[in-house]
Amino acid sequence: MLGPDVGYVDVLNHLTEEASKKAAEEGKYFNKTPLRPSAAGKCTRELAYELMEFHKLASYPKEAQKAELTRLFDLGHTIEYHLLKQMQQYMGEIFQVRYKQQSLSFAKLDAVSHPDMSQWLEGSIDLVLWSEKYKCVADVKSKKVKYSSYRADDWEEYSDKLHMMRSTKEISKSAFWVEDLEAFLLELNDAFFAANFLQLNLYACNPFLKERGIDHAAIFQYAKNDSRLREIRFKPSQKIHDMIVDKMQTALNAVDQLNLELAQKDFNIGSIKCAFCNYKKNCWPEDDALKLFFKTLPAKRWPKDTSRLDLVGEELEALYEGYKIAVAASDSVGTFEEAILNVCSKHKIDKLRFSDGAIYEVKLLKSPREHLELRKSKL
Repeated sequence: MLGPDVGYVDVLNHLTEEASKKAAEEGKYFNKTPLRPSAAGKCTRELAYELMEFHKLASYPKEAQKAELTRLFDLGHTIEYHLLKQMQQYMGEIFQVRYKQQSLSFAKLDAVSHPDMSQWLEGSIDLVLWSEKYKCVADVKSKKVKYSSYRADDWEEYSDKLHMMRSTKEISKSAFWVEDLEAFLLELNDAFFAANFLQLNLYACNPFLKERGIDHAAIFQYAKNDSRLREIRFKPSQKIHDMIVDKMQTALNAVDQLNLELAQKDFNIGSIKCAFCNYKKNCWPEDDALKLFFKTLPAKRWPKDTSRLDLVGEELEALYEGYKIAVAASDSVGTFEEAILNVCSKHKIDKLRFSDGAIYEVKLLKSPREHLELRKSKL
């Protein structure tokens, strides 16, 4: 073998994770204040914990960040640059792209007991789409596309959800309008996606933009897998803007008075936000927030091993061997599939694992007619 006795990608992963560990140990994750627009969707208590670390008043243990996650976060900046370039190239005759990374300030957050902790709540926007008639502040958010049990993928599944929501109006198959942001976020019931709107709404309510006639905002979602785009355009809400500013001030008050109980927990134990929060063990020392979240998910269907099904298992294994040969030859798959489905139906088996480790499940499909189908699955 030529080259080192370890993979180049393994070296990259190891060094990336070591750098993340070192940054966490040295407090480099908090080289800028956590009270900023991008944190608008965070829990008030979480912000207080982060602010304690930023001001070096406390240190809390955190799990090391995986290399894949580091690359994923960095990729978001590249995708944003790529999309802005596309907009300028193809939309330039209709819309100008203005105010890229324009810094804005929203409120002075005051600390009474420790004045040196006082700060401005400020951040920078991605872009403004500008024409004589229309002016929109926008944010680019990349999104990983995952498996869907009933659509081609969860991107289409989410579009279906947006289409069915009472708080949205469909502009096109890839664009939606939201008149009432507060009602939309309540119906959306997605804390992570909601954070994008809370952040952008702060920008949209800023006097600098309003004075220039920018009267609406839009989230542009970019599918990392295949570059599809989705737009959710909305009318800004001053009420939600003020709520976020109050949240930031509350977090600062809690740290200023060294009393984190003043910062409320915005999410309950068992929620996905608590499950993946860096401070879950501090907030819920007697509970396992991750385990309690998993308990809220639908019961998992475990596959039945053919090795434990005696004669039925042997029959399925024999049919499966024929099925694999037919798949490889692209011939007579239906015959073996139907035979396996008949055995599964007879013995009430909806998910099984064959001796080669492959897992299949029996799926009931409605289109083009109601029928059963054998689908490859995972544990």
